[in-house]
Amino acid sequence: MLQGFPSTPRSAAQGGLLASADAAEAAKADELQRGLLDLSIAWGLVAVCCAHHFGHLAHAMGWHQYAHTPLMHALGTPAVSASLGAVALLGPGRKLLTSGVMSLVR
Repeated sequence: MLQGFPSTPRSAAQGGLLASADAAEAAKADELQRGLLDLSIAWGLVAVCCAHHFGHLAHAMGWHQYAHTPLMHALGTPAVSASLGAVALLGPGRKLLTSGVMSLVR
């Protein structure tokens, strides 16, 4: 009497180990590409936030011509701040946010 799961040998036409290694390599390349995109978005957000914080520093140092430019006023509006926060959460932070929610649910 045989026990266990039935097994069938892989044929060369299915590709076997080489095909699964190629698929794993392609998945790794896709994940690397997505990680690079998330990293570039995150650094772009850092640059925008640093520019806004420079406006506060410039104001404190008396450089009002730099602190009160239209760009600095635009970066300080609540709508822009909310948009930057949404991009950060839904872009690079999406994976972290979803894993945290799933852990909280469990």
